[in-house]
Amino acid sequence: MMLGYPPGLYWLLSWRYVMPMCIVIIIVSTIIDVSTKGVFYHSWNPELAEAIYLPWPWWCMFLAGILILLSIIWIPVVALTTYLSGRGLLKQDKPTNFPLETLKRERGLSSTERPPSSRFQKVILGFED
Repeated sequence: MMLGYPPGLYWLLSWRYVMPMCIVIIIVSTIIDVSTKGVFYHSWNPELAEAIYLPWPWWCMFLAGILILLSIIWIPVVALTTYLSGRGLLKQDKPTNFPLETLKRERGLSSTERPPSSRFQKVILGFED
């Protein structure tokens, strides 16, 4: 609750369902496009006086693959590290101090407990009681 209140329904649904689906669609369509058409660049042919398409050399494709892997390898590494830390294989960090009472006082919120989450909030939005 960075803002002092939970985000709205639009943001919860977007972050949980819409954006991951869009990212998967973009990645899959790019992989299909590159694997069926290949990767080409424009080159000027002075004899024909026009631009022609030439395939990238193998070493360029290798270098591009290395750069792509270096940028995305951290996602599964962090996921695996987090998974293993939950099983006790890695040291757990101590929880930080969250100034709940100060936040309630600043925002004018009551000290009463919030109502329990509904089934929709638990299943679709991932709320916890």
